[in-house]
Amino acid sequence: MFCTKCGQSNPEGAAFCSSCGNALSAVPEAAQQAPIPQEQNVPAPQPPEAPPNQQGFNYVAMQQPYPPQGVYLKKKSRAGLIAGLIIGGTLLIAAVAVLLFVWPGFLTQSPPVKGFWYSEDRGEALEFKNNNTIRVYTVDNEFKGDYTYESAQGLGRITVEDKDYRFAVTEDGLFVESIGNYKQADANFDVDDFVGDMWSAFNEYDLSNQENHLLNSDPVDNLDPGNMTDISGIQGLWYETTGYGGTLEFYNDGTYDMTIVGYVFKGTYDYDASLGTGTLYEHDTGETYPLTVSNGILETDGYQYTAEYVEQYDWSSDPENLLS
Repeated sequence: MFCTKCGQSNPEGAAFCSSCGNALSAVPEAAQQAPIPQEQNVPAPQPPEAPPNQQGFNYVAMQQPYPPQGVYLKKKSRAGLIAGLIIGGTLLIAAVAVLLFVWPGFLTQSPPVKGFWYSEDRGEALEFKNNNTIRVYTVDNEFKGDYTYESAQGLGRITVEDKDYRFAVTEDGLFVESIGNYKQADANFDVDDFVGDMWSAFNEYDLSNQENHLLNSDPVDNLDPGNMTDISGIQGLWYETTGYGGTLEFYNDGTYDMTIVGYVFKGTYDYDASLGTGTLYEHDTGETYPLTVSNGILETDGYQYTAEYVEQYDWSSDPENLLS
């Protein structure tokens, strides 16, 4: 017989269970059968129903991580941020001051020099190339050379045929010492057409005529101051209009001094105030240069001068020692 408490099989007639000591009593044989454990169907856990307006998406409530009671989070200090802002502002002010007062050329760059420049008075064109080489086009020849240029100062140097020429670039054009002014050409400039036009213009003069061929004359020896016309309209000090060419001063005795980038050239001159034309006769070279005066502007050898004061650049303070 089986114990009704623990299920242990005991001999027939036993009063107590040999395993657990439970009192045994006669039970129907059907009840004596060992219990058969039955499998239980446990439903699988289901996700919680979606709340309204969530359209069936899984919804899991997130619990905010609050700190325990009595515990306070330490706030970040703002001292580092404030110090960083102060240091950054100081550096910015210092940088602006350097650009404005110590290095003003950084904010006021001079015009670029690369490209074509031309002078109709001289019948010449200059081509500044990217590789710091230069080509000079004239009515009868071409020359190659090199150049350097500091855009912050607008100053440079041209070397052609073993000769150096300093130049300056301004809003008014390009000024080359001892040569004159050049205008910047636009994108449509054709150097071959320009040289052809200049060649035609220059050949309109009869170079075989000694009166027009100035280089073949010797006006200094032949000059008779007594034959000069009225020179009163030109006497005095004239200033080169770009501020880089220096001055030209005419004296009552028919002599002049021309100062170009620190060099002084002397000679004599004649001038006809009624026509506004005259001639400079340079002593050192024996060359002559025609001059004209119109609307208050005196022009000679590619230079333009005005009687109104124009401050001239001090070439002796050139940081690149261009005068050396």
